[in-house]
Amino acid sequence: MAKKKEIIKRMNDINTFMAHENEVCLRGTDEYGKDFTIWWDSYDFLSWIDSDQLQYIKEKLIKHIEDK
Repeated sequence: MAKKKEIIKRMNDINTFMAHENEVCLRGTDEYGKDFTIWWDSYDFLSWIDSDQLQYIKEKLIKHIEDK
């Protein structure tokens, strides 16, 4: 059986956020300037992105900005 290749993408520009029924969507462009959309189950998204993760992201971003 062939091993599935992992897809790694970078969303460079987020231009749309949408929550519809039980899904959350982010749309923007990828590292090559092509349109890119990702959908999550709303419950899973909220379960994963909680205040601890948001605080961690803020701390990492502040450190990155200060190190520049």
